Amino acid sequence: MAEFEYAFVSLPTEFGSAVRIARKNRGMSQTELAQASGCSQRFVSQLERGKQTAELGKALQVAKAAGLRMFLEDADAVDETRELVDQ
Repeated sequence: MAEFEYAFVSLPTEFGSAVRIARKNRGMSQTELAQASGCSQRFVSQLERGKQTAELGKALQVAKAAGLRMFLEDADAVDETRELVDQ
């Protein structure tokens, strides 16, 4: 089974894959994840398939219920730090 420590997510399909992997690693069905997150099984299925949705709140609920933590970073600041380290 695929595992990951962290993933860079910039597309709905990447987010959906991360949710699917986390759910399966926890031995949960889509129905169980839906119940734990307060969303429908259909929403979980669509999210895992990468369907674009404007319901960010629900997507975050599902990610949390799947055991995922999310953070945002300033990509420009990270790139600048990498450039300094590489010098």
